[in-house]
Amino acid sequence: MATKIKRCLFVGLGGTGLTTLLHTKRMLIDTYGEVPPMIGFLGIDTDGNAYTKSLPSKYGEVTLAPNEQVKIQVTDPSGIYLNYRDRFS
Repeated sequence: MATKIKRCLFVGLGGTGLTTLLHTKRMLIDTYGEVPPMIGFLGIDTDGNAYTKSLPSKYGEVTLAPNEQVKIQVTDPSGIYLNYRDRFS
């Protein structure tokens, strides 16, 4: 009996989460030759350099595509602190 694949979104948070996403994506690519269209990935991290990670696969390098990345960097933390100083202890 064939295994049915259902829609699924894998979410990774932080560096370890992104590494886990890459390993999961590589496993799917090594198994099916591609990521099935009903499976998606979303990596969230404050470190923009974390998205440069890749893993080798028998089909080439596995990386997160730009549409699978959410960079949540704070560009001016001192300005936020100065504006909302009363909220920080």
